[in-house]
Amino acid sequence: MLYETLSQPNIIIFISLSGLISGLIFDLKNIVLFLFGNGKILTEILLGLCSFLTLQILYFSNLYINFGEIRFYIILVFFVAFFFQRFLSKKFIAKLIKRCYTYIENIKLRTKDKSDENKKF
Repeated sequence: MLYETLSQPNIIIFISLSGLISGLIFDLKNIVLFLFGNGKILTEILLGLCSFLTLQILYFSNLYINFGEIRFYIILVFFVAFFFQRFLSKKFIAKLIKRCYTYIENIKLRTKDKSDENKKF
C-alpha cells in the first residue's frame, strides 16, 4: 500500500506526458490534412489512426507505470493534459507558425520584386 501512495506523483507526471504526446499526434494529423487536402476519406482514416494510437499510448503507459490499474484520476489527468496541449497548440504555437510563415513569404516577395527590378534595366 505504501508503494502506491509514494508513486502517485510519478504516475501523474508520466500519464500527463502521455496526454501531451497524444495531443502532438493529433497536431501531426492536422498538418498532414493541411498538406494533402481535406478529403473525407483521408480525414476519417487519420482520425481513426490517431484515436487508436491515443488509446494505445494510454493503455501502455498505464500498464508500464501503474501495472494496468485504471483509476478515474488517471483518465482525468490524461485528458486534462491532452486538452491542455491542444489549447496551447491552438493559441500559441499556431500563431507562432503563422508569423514565421508570413515572414518567409514577405522575404520571398521582396527578393522577387528585386529580381523584377533588375530585369527592367
